[in-house]
Amino acid sequence: MPEDWFTMIVGKGNVNEGLLRIIGFIVIFIGGFGTLFWWLLR
Repeated sequence: MPEDWFTMIVGKGNVNEGLLRIIGFIVIFIGGFGTLFWWLLR
């Protein structure tokens, strides 16, 4: 259920905290893949 994973990621707390957590996951995801591609293509 989309509500379940959304609640799991965002949590029961503040909406802003959930958004910051999602932004953090995106930054880590892009950073990790960016580093991997840079390492493969250098």
